[in-house]
Amino acid sequence: MKKDIDFYEVYEYYSQPIWQNFYFRIFIIFFILFISSLIIFFIFKLLKKRKEKTLSAWDWALLELNKLDIKKYSTKEDFKNFYFKLTNIIKTYFYKRYDWHVLDKTDEELIVFLEKSDFNKELLENLKVIFNDSLYIKFAGQETLKTQAEKDLDIIKNIIKNTKILPKNY
Repeated sequence: MKKDIDFYEVYEYYSQPIWQNFYFRIFIIFFILFISSLIIFFIFKLLKKRKEKTLSAWDWALLELNKLDIKKYSTKEDFKNFYFKLTNIIKTYFYKRYDWHVLDKTDEELIVFLEKSDFNKELLENLKVIFNDSLYIKFAGQETLKTQAEKDLDIIKNIIKNTKILPKNY
């Protein structure tokens, strides 16, 4: 009778394969959790970007204008930054709303562009006044009053509300 030879009798040393090791299994579980959490993170990030893109141009502009709190501005430098932000918001609004590439234009070039584009004359006159005032404030260091800045902010809000697309029900 022949006795069966066992694996351990042929080899003196036996090592357990790595995929059968307890620590390897724990590592794989954590690795899978890490990868799945990265995937979930990027999905949420993508959804957030899509949600931001669905915000209409006028809603975005009004939201940005509401972030400009006049109470925070007190010095000449603060109002200079305020007018830079204000003009940047209106230029970005024109880009998002009308797909006009005006972000790289100066305030004067924007006015000329709007005149050529047959923009509403009343709103254009309001923009001219704001841009002329902001030019002196931003570059000549002219002082401004909070009431003037509030008035300019309200005029920009009015321009955005007047260029808003009305729902088709009206």
